[in-house]
Amino acid sequence: MLQNKYLPQFDFSSAHSITVNAPVSKIFPIVREFKIKNPPVSYWLMKLRGMSAPTHFSIQHLENSRFVMLEKIPDKEIIIGLIGKPWTPTGHLQKFQPHEFIPFNNTAYIKASWSFELVPISPTQTEIKTETRIDCPTPQVRRRFGAYWFFIKPFSGIIRKAMLKAIKRELEGSNVS
Repeated sequence: MLQNKYLPQFDFSSAHSITVNAPVSKIFPIVREFKIKNPPVSYWLMKLRGMSAPTHFSIQHLENSRFVMLEKIPDKEIIIGLIGKPWTPTGHLQKFQPHEFIPFNNTAYIKASWSFELVPISPTQTEIKTETRIDCPTPQVRRRFGAYWFFIKPFSGIIRKAMLKAIKRELEGSNVS
């Protein structure tokens, strides 16, 4: 689990999963390259943050919004990271290279990681897990981020569940609820 490598200690987290009737080998390319219709709540949250809000959501869009691809294990897991002050109007999102994420130690900023992990259940069934972790280095940052997370977490969950359902629908057909 790459989460334990990049953010083993964290203050906030959110996890979601879905079971898909498809083998890992068919799911990984879709997770890696997914492009789903942006849920309306996501569109407006991004607009409120001053971020570009495309009609479709993808890993590429996240990377264009200062998320960084930290690591990819083919047919197993993808993890992206973010460093910033998301509770502020501009977010103060930092530019960094993947190798700079773990040692980054400016105590004014949070580090966040978001993973997609594929867990084979059988040769034809896979569980897709997504987890977000946030590390707040000081009590002051933890309080500031905690207030922000109180309002954002429900919407963040809606976005992640919509992504998982879109991947399932892509693989199993349009009758997925």
